[in-house]
Amino acid sequence: MTVDGAYGVQLRNVDRRLAGGATVVGHKGGLLSKVMQDRLGVDEPDYGHPLNTMDHSGRGTVDVGNLCSPRVEVELAYVLLAP
Repeated sequence: MTVDGAYGVQLRNVDRRLAGGATVVGHKGGLLSKVMQDRLGVDEPDYGHPLNTMDHSGRGTVDVGNLCSPRVEVELAYVLLAP
């Protein structure tokens, strides 16, 4: 799969979730350090769309049975106060 194809899949999934009532609450940048890019064999950062349904703060325990390959990864995310 190409990078453009992968982002196309991501955007289709975001669109599907938006149609289901989710909202975009920010922008996510990943693989921002050269060390992590080298580790994963890429040469540029990636990006994504945090949705309100992804915020688990204040919910206590997260049911990992609803997640694919659950892990913890530190990434920068910007939460928008206005569109």
